[in-house]
Amino acid sequence: MWSSALSITSLAICTLVCIVALWRGTWALRGAAALFLAGWWVTPMAYELAGPNGERWFVLVIDVVLAVGIATIACLSGRRWAMAMAAFQILTAATHAAAIIDLRFGELAYWALQVAYTIGALMALAIGVIQHELSRRGRT
Repeated sequence: MWSSALSITSLAICTLVCIVALWRGTWALRGAAALFLAGWWVTPMAYELAGPNGERWFVLVIDVVLAVGIATIACLSGRRWAMAMAAFQILTAATHAAAIIDLRFGELAYWALQVAYTIGALMALAIGVIQHELSRRGRT
């Protein structure tokens, strides 16, 4: 399932940020971290379980569910980090849809965009954790 060192390293960083958010965060941080972490663990399983024609549909469904969940958290909490995270997740889902709709959408472009949007979403979550920790300590 996790075949490359980059995949394992990425999963470790994602898991670390999400664990800190689950442990120290507000309800919004905990909810977003739980959704994001679940998506990271379920997506590779979807790639492995689905056939060559269905794999992106499964991943699209996972990312749409994540986008709706994180957008809901963003709307309810009003936090900028959550809005940024929701925006990146919506872009991720849109990239999946574009790759399914237009078969000319190249694999390199697909993976480059997926990586960029995932890093953006993870950075938004990390910024939310840092902001929360600084406010807890009375520094902002």
